[in-house]
Amino acid sequence: SDSENSESEDVTTLTQKQLVKRAFAGAKDARKDFEREKKALASRDSGKKEDDTEVKGWGSWTGVGVKPPSSKRRKKGKLAPPPKEPEKVKREDAKMPTVILNEKRHKKSSQFKVTTVPYPYTSAEQYERAMAGPIGSDWQTTKAVIEGTRPEIITRAGRIIDPAGKRMKRKIMEQKGGRRKFRA
Repeated sequence: SDSENSESEDVTTLTQKQLVKRAFAGAKDARKDFEREKKALASRDSGKKEDDTEVKGWGSWTGVGVKPPSSKRRKKGKLAPPPKEPEKVKREDAKMPTVILNEKRHKKSSQFKVTTVPYPYTSAEQYERAMAGPIGSDWQTTKAVIEGTRPEIITRAGRIIDPAGKRMKRKIMEQKGGRRKFRA
């Protein structure tokens, strides 16, 4: 109990700078670790791969006790095209020293991306503007929430719903404003 009281008194007498320093005591090497990790990611993404065009055993003797051929005898690059300098891939986070951006494609999130502009919208900007705002009763009026969540077809429970035929499809298209031909 006395040790707890001495610790609490010790903390209360410290200045703000001392408290921050004490709270982030392990962060001394964090910046170096972060820079090291960023360099490793950049080198991994740069695509530098050393391709060995020579196959061991071809063009020289091999086996136990055989000396490796001298570098003069090696015909490096004679059969292979001249080496190209690898293009440096510009990372988006190259100019930001405290940020690492993951530039890989996410397969799971790609199913939610839209490839074309959906029907009621005429441009990508219009669609993005509509999607930028939050949806829900906290941000929208009650009327807008009811209209946005209203089902298109209302039936009683237990009633059989017939499949939509040509007439039904035509009727729906007329309600939406456009007349398109459906092939059934």
